[in-house]
Amino acid sequence: MRAAAFAVLFACRNAAPGAPDGGRALQPGVDWAQVAASVYLAGEEYQESRELEGGLERRRPAIERLLAQTPAPDAEVARDIAELQRRLRGPVDYEFPLECKHVAAHIEERAKLSRTPASKPSLEHGAQVYAAACAACHGKAADGEQPRVTLDPPAADLLHAEKSWRPYDMFARVTYGGLETAMPSFGDALSAQDRWDLVFWLFASRWPPCARPNAPVLSASELALSSDFDLSNKVPYDAIACVRRNFTAPAPSPAAR
Repeated sequence: MRAAAFAVLFACRNAAPGAPDGGRALQPGVDWAQVAASVYLAGEEYQESRELEGGLERRRPAIERLLAQTPAPDAEVARDIAELQRRLRGPVDYEFPLECKHVAAHIEERAKLSRTPASKPSLEHGAQVYAAACAACHGKAADGEQPRVTLDPPAADLLHAEKSWRPYDMFARVTYGGLETAMPSFGDALSAQDRWDLVFWLFASRWPPCARPNAPVLSASELALSSDFDLSNKVPYDAIACVRRNFTAPAPSPAAR
């Protein structure tokens, strides 16, 4: 049985780190990181449902409800969300997922969200967090195989993800959960640092051990906002395994929530 795990109330439980800075044009008391994540999720759900026979018709109502409950930080974003709703009701739209990403990015920029860890993530601790919080559903090796809990749909393979996610995108999914899946929100169960440790460990675990001497070293801030595809345009491909494991502390900033 599917569970609608992605909360759509968008209310900040507390003054959440990573929320906007309270500018006059922004609606107070709203978790804008969750708003951006919901728009991003709408695009992902749309893209995934297109690949399943009858999937779009089944998921369209849930995606429409998600967008309908999404507040907008300004008039431009409000128009963008209204346009997404219009396109969602129309025929199959292959540009819809990309447009959702653009709108989500605009919200992140408009709300001045922090999207990087406050402290250097610990890969060792991330492995421990995964074993305690995620392995039951996603499998011991994070590949979706041999989970201890049977889910419908099955939990995702996190090591061979088809999406070109950034660590921040996975951080948001861990924080707020999924839509019409059993993926819960861990925003209260795990600290922001726990979630960053987990996500950085998962991205490192996708790669074989580092075997390139003198590989470039990037900051955790840059890595948090770089997909593996992005990194392939910044460093030699065989250096990504090293870059994901050996990095410097992030620039000082509030912890994202």
